[in-house]
Parts: sequence; C-alpha cells; structure tokens
Amino acid sequence: MSKIVVKFTKGWGKYNAKDIAGFDRKVAEDLIEVKKVAKLYQGGKVKVATVEVKLDTSATEKLIADAEVQIKAKSDELDQAAASLDERDAALDKRDAGLSVQKGDLDARETALVEREKAVKNAEPVPTKDVKSGGKPPKQGSK
Repeated sequence: MSKIVVKFTKGWGKYNAKDIAGFDRKVAEDLIEVKKVAKLYQGGKVKVATVEVKLDTSATEKLIADAEVQIKAKSDELDQAAASLDERDAALDKRDAGLSVQKGDLDARETALVEREKAVKNAEPVPTKDVKSGGKPPKQGSK
C-alpha cells in the first residue's frame, strides 16, 4: 500500500499550512476533495547523497596480527604451566601415598607400644636386691 503525498494549504489537526505528509488513498482524497485543506504534492526529486568512505585498515590489521602473536605466546606459556602443574600434582600424589604408608606404620607401632605399656603396668613386680644393704650391721664396741 503506497502513500499519497499531500501539501497542506490550511492547518488541520497536528499539521500546519505548508506541511507535507503522506496518507492512504482514502484519507488523502478526503483531505483534498472534501475538506479542501490540502493539495496533491508533486514535489521535487529526492536527492540521494552518496558518500564514499576510504579507510586505511593496514594499521588495524597490524594491531590484530600483533595481538594474535601475543595471544599465541601466552597460550604456549599457559600450556607449559599446565604441564608443570600436572607433573607437580603427580609428584604430590606419589608423596601422599608414601606418607599414607608411613602413617599406617606409625599407627601400628603406637598400638604395639600402648599394649607393651599396659603389659608392664599389669605385670608382677620383680624382686630386686637392695645394693646398699651390705648385710649385718657392725658389732658395737669393737674396733
């Protein structure tokens, strides 16, 4: 549905005299023939403005290339760091396994020690000779 362009000769609604607007066929005919507030507009040609834009993108392309090189270098650094962390993680896991074995050995030794201490406490005391008692006391009055 194309619009019909009219030029107002008198004010009508929101339009002032000399305003140009486009309406559907029925509304345009009503404005021109019945209300007589507008005339058919035969206006001039629409000027088309063409602008040619030339940009030098070599500097931008160089920046992008430099950024890609830096990104590649950082990516390689991150890959090396990740490999180093994986090696370190494996070494720590191996050490953790060794410590678990040592902890098991220490727990077993501690349990054995506790049992020996209980056995010593519950055992009958062994009679011992008193080293200071050298026998009978000396006779009185003799030299």
